[in-house]
Amino acid sequence: MAGLNHVVALTKNLKDLDIKMNEATLKGQLIDLHLAVVELKGSVLELKNENLEKEMKITELQAQLNQKVDMSWEDPFYFKKSADGKKDGPFCQQCYDSKSTIVRLPKPDSDNPWYTCKTCTSSYNNPNYSPSSHNRTCDMRYDPLDY
Repeated sequence: MAGLNHVVALTKNLKDLDIKMNEATLKGQLIDLHLAVVELKGSVLELKNENLEKEMKITELQAQLNQKVDMSWEDPFYFKKSADGKKDGPFCQQCYDSKSTIVRLPKPDSDNPWYTCKTCTSSYNNPNYSPSSHNRTCDMRYDPLDY
C-alpha cells in the first residue's frame, strides 16, 4: 500500500506549506496529490476484482465438494442424498466418474433388464429385474422338419 503512504505524505506537505508559497508550487502539489489518489483508486479496484474472482472460485469449489459429499456409490449406480435425507437416483456411473457430471438414468420398462444413459449410452443391469416374473411363452412350436 505504498500508494496510501504517498497520499498521506503529500497531504502532510500541503498542510505544512507556508502561506507565502507561490501558487504554482501549491498547484503542483495538488496535482501530485490528485494523481496519487487516482493511482490508489486503481489499486483498490484491482484488489476488489481479484477478491471477487477468488470468492467465485471458492463458491465453485465448495459446490463441487458438496456434490462429492452428497453422492454415494451403490454398485452399479451413484445416488445422491436429498435435503430430506432420502436417496435420489440412480445416476450414471460413467458420466460421474469421467466428467463429474450428474446424469439421471431413466427408469427402464418393467420387461427391460437395463438402465441406459441417454448422455453416454452406458448400460447398467437393472437390479430389480426378475426374469422369472417376465417369462413369455410362445405357442408356436418349432419343428425343423416343417421346412
